[in-house]
Amino acid sequence: MGQFGDAIYSTRPWRRNGEGPTKATTGLFSEGGPVSPYGAKDVRYVTKGENLHALILGWPNDNIARLTLLGGDDPTLRGDVRRVTLPGSTEPLAFKRTADALEVTLPQAARNKIGVAIILSGDKVSA
Repeated sequence: MGQFGDAIYSTRPWRRNGEGPTKATTGLFSEGGPVSPYGAKDVRYVTKGENLHALILGWPNDNIARLTLLGGDDPTLRGDVRRVTLPGSTEPLAFKRTADALEVTLPQAARNKIGVAIILSGDKVSA
C-alpha cells in the first residue's frame, strides 16, 4: 500500500474503470485463495488531480504493459499522454501509442509479482 498509495488513496474512478479478460467473482472472500486470478492484461484506472493512474494487476512477461483502452483507435482517451512514470519516481518511462494500445516499457528493476501502478500525465488525460 505504501508503494502504490498515491494511486489508491484519494483517487476517483476514471470514465472507464478497467479492462482485461479476468471476470471478478462476487461475494465476500470469493477471491479463490492466496493466488490472484488477475494478470498483466487486467488493468484498473483511476484519476488523481491531473493524472491518470493505471494499476496493472500482474507483471507482463516481456516487461511491456499494453493498455488497450488507451490505444489510438479508442475514443476513451481524450488528449495526449506526454509522460509516464512509476509512483514516487520522476524518471520517465519509454512508451508508444499504437492504434491498438498504449505500450509502456517497464523497468526490470521495478518488477513485482503483484503488478505495478503507473502514472500517465498529459493534456486532458484524466478528464
